[in-house]
Amino acid sequence: MAIFYNCKDGEQLDQICRDIYGYSRGSVEAVLSHETNRELAKKMPGLAAGDVVYLPDLAPQETGVKTINLWS
Repeated sequence: MAIFYNCKDGEQLDQICRDIYGYSRGSVEAVLSHETNRELAKKMPGLAAGDVVYLPDLAPQETGVKTINLWS
């Protein structure tokens, strides 16, 4: 579900993405590439209170780590 996120003073986009999506690699770029967030890159790294970030729906990140159960 896509949301509009209201920033607190000093927050950074990578931390917001990590908190919302669970990862920042690729999610920061996806958020910045959305047309709603065109002016956001000019404000980085620290965002101001009241800045609004559109966070689109993103797929979960593949970790590449497989879990095995040693004791069934």
